[in-house]
Amino acid sequence: MGGCVAIIEFAWNELKPGVLADAFTQGAVAAMIAPDDTFRDLWDRLMADQREKLPWEVTLAEIAHNHHGSGEITDSLGDVIYFRPSLHGHIARKFEITQGSGQFAMRPGGFVQDGILVTPSVELLADCWALVARIMAAMTPDDMAPPFWRVSVQRLKYQCSVAALDGLTALVGNSLGRWGQLGFAIDAARARAMGPFSAKGLCDVFGLMSLLPLASWPAKWANARFADRSRVNRLEAGEHLIEKPHYDTRYFSAISGSRDTICTQVFVDGGWVNLPIARDSLAIIPGKLARRELGLPATMHRVIHREPTDPPFWQNARDFNTTLLFGAK
Repeated sequence: MGGCVAIIEFAWNELKPGVLADAFTQGAVAAMIAPDDTFRDLWDRLMADQREKLPWEVTLAEIAHNHHGSGEITDSLGDVIYFRPSLHGHIARKFEITQGSGQFAMRPGGFVQDGILVTPSVELLADCWALVARIMAAMTPDDMAPPFWRVSVQRLKYQCSVAALDGLTALVGNSLGRWGQLGFAIDAARARAMGPFSAKGLCDVFGLMSLLPLASWPAKWANARFADRSRVNRLEAGEHLIEKPHYDTRYFSAISGSRDTICTQVFVDGGWVNLPIARDSLAIIPGKLARRELGLPATMHRVIHREPTDPPFWQNARDFNTTLLFGAK
């Protein structure tokens, strides 16, 4: 175990029951895990298997066929396209795994590809479960019984440029009816609320004021002053906010990825610190369920985009700006 106090490092064989609970209780905000070859094989099966077409490789009609969603993004499963300014900006495939009587069940039950329902193997579900179970054991304090949980597996794709992100966001917003577009604009303004404007209820008022001709200028002026004073909302030159500072609702998020222009940051000692997310590591961030059920502090984090000086030549590749996320919820 090593690294700075805020971001603790573990080898996979050091991930024993209770060790993450101890680390987060003592002030760590994230843990970087160096996994073994089993995880690398799991990455290849979930992210690099060319026999599976991921949602960013297919048509909108095919995405819609595999969409099992709702108005709440945390409850949506299957294939999703989620673009809301400063809140989310990704295409994803999500599924959950439960276990009962020694059997694994997956929601949704599979994904339609070329007219055929494709279901992951039992071995793949078991390996995902085993990974999350080991992390949950490490997250659970020694004096507590493990809570009930289910596995969440998410594969996400972020865009290669701010222009592409803005274009997809505009496409989603412009596809709505008149009242839907109004709500979309209010939500976008709410996401930009700073300081006292960001409080529950007041952000709705700010969102409405931002769209009213006589009220928008003073509202935006005051909001800009709050933003200037806030370390939480500060962006460096060249950074573009994709997901505003937030806490995940899960027990934890274990993140690996092929990051090129995207960065996940955690808030440490009044400033933002980059997590060194890569394909051969797992970054573990505790969420709201860990705080409520396990007594562990949740970690505030955000996702930003950094525009490269020269766009990488592989920017349309399957794994550019992708994230593989495991969670318990």
